[in-house]
Amino acid sequence: MTRLVVVSNRVDLPPGDAAPGGLAISLAATLGNTHSLWFGWSGNVDSGSDTPRRHQRNGIDYAIVDLSREDYRDYYLGFCNQVLWPLSHGRRPDPHADSDTWYRAYRRVNARMAKQLQPLLRRDDVLWIHDYHLLPLGHFLRQAGCLNPIGLFLHVPFPELPDDSVTRELIEDLSAYDLLGFQTARDLSAFEVTARRYSSDGVLLGDGVATGVFPVGVDVDSLRRAASAMTDEAAARWWSAGRSTVRIVGADRLDDSKALPQRLRAYREWLIDFPSGNRPSYLQFVTPSRLELAAHRQLQESLHNEVVTSNYFDALRCVFTAVPHTELMGILAQADIGLVTPRYDGMNLLAKEFVAVQPEENPGVLVLSHGAGAAVELEAAVLVQADDEGDLLEALRRAINMPLSERRARHQKLLGALRRNELPRWRERFIDRLLEVCGATERAPVLNRRGRHQS
Repeated sequence: MTRLVVVSNRVDLPPGDAAPGGLAISLAATLGNTHSLWFGWSGNVDSGSDTPRRHQRNGIDYAIVDLSREDYRDYYLGFCNQVLWPLSHGRRPDPHADSDTWYRAYRRVNARMAKQLQPLLRRDDVLWIHDYHLLPLGHFLRQAGCLNPIGLFLHVPFPELPDDSVTRELIEDLSAYDLLGFQTARDLSAFEVTARRYSSDGVLLGDGVATGVFPVGVDVDSLRRAASAMTDEAAARWWSAGRSTVRIVGADRLDDSKALPQRLRAYREWLIDFPSGNRPSYLQFVTPSRLELAAHRQLQESLHNEVVTSNYFDALRCVFTAVPHTELMGILAQADIGLVTPRYDGMNLLAKEFVAVQPEENPGVLVLSHGAGAAVELEAAVLVQADDEGDLLEALRRAINMPLSERRARHQKLLGALRRNELPRWRERFIDRLLEVCGATERAPVLNRRGRHQS
């Protein structure tokens, strides 16, 4: 029986409901009721063991490994989060960063993970590797003799890589995959532009690697059930009694790409419209993330100062804590306006989750930035520029004054977009395409594509 092997930087080993990221949520949901193995980093540091630890939960096999403190610092905090992450979100890394050391650690960890995974693989396994942490993993698996179908899906926007030897090597690494998947056509185009710079070497574009756009969806009915079960509890805990004020919600990880200061300032400006009270209530969750990085600590401090100086404690709550996903669904269902305004995001599933759990008879309004990958599908949202506080202000005014008939019409269009691309279809479309690619190329026992094992 064919087994799906999923590889990601972090593994969401159940129970793991405490505000997991979008990638973990998607993988955990889509692996349900499948014959699968999930391999990746445990989240533990300095264990000293290279042997994967095996677990079985909810019908899924798990194999988790640890990172040394050096690799956590240089691979994870260094190259992944201070080089690739900013490049994927429209920013340049710190020019004084130790990028050479970090890049060596990046390749070292990927090579080690390939060595740890290879003995666990079976002849008929299909490998699905995820995100920017593991771009070279397919290359190292091929070097280790892996002949299985391997696909890579990038959850973030394709990074704006500089024209240098590192980029050349990463593009060569990507030639080891059978299929490269992206969230949007914009991300695929960015990849093609970069790859074309090196196509004269025959590295990728003429080398038979398939590409495609496979936007991540959500499981609408599952989210609605979760929201229904948590609505009363979430309302009692997080919202003030009664429905006399409009309720606004945002939920983001702590990161500069989310444009949170602009969002808070636009809200503060909007409150001038309500001099006599009855102000719209704004609940913003900010999940602390990578606080080992100075930039993240500084951002958290600046957000805290923005809240403190606003003098609107009765209307604004900015909560620096992780909220369990099921509880968050109950909170979203109670909100009248969902604010999802990143500068740049691969998808941003919160936008889709907000739409999914809203009551159809009296739905709220989604305010969504053009920079989110979700904006490609959710065109019926109120679309804004994340860095334009005036644009955000006008969007809030438009949302609060939107008549019920328009809210219902927009919500039906948004819900239709979600239904056309629900979460199970994401897995099916990617894996079906991967198997089609491998079948169409009549895979030989020994492959000679660059980066693969050769006899």
